Amino acid sequence: MIAVVVLLYWGWWELRTDRPLVDLEVSAHRQVLLTNAASVVFSFAMFAAMMVFPQVVQLPAATGYGLGG
Repeated sequence: MIAVVVLLYWGWWELRTDRPLVDLEVSAHRQVLLTNAASVVFSFAMFAAMMVFPQVVQLPAATGYGLGG
C-alpha cells in the first residue's frame, strides 16, 4: 500500500517538475509505451522459461517427461 502511494506521489512530482528524472509524458507516447510493454512481456517469458525448464528436466522418468533426475 505504501509503495502505491509513493509511486503515485513520484508520478505527480515528475509531471510537475521542470527537469524530470523520467519524462512520463514521453513514456506515454504509443511507440515508447508499446516498446516498454513488449520488453516487460519478453522479460517475464524469459524468467518463466528459466524457472520452468529446470523443473521439467528434473521430472521423474515415470512421468514421460524430463531426464529422470
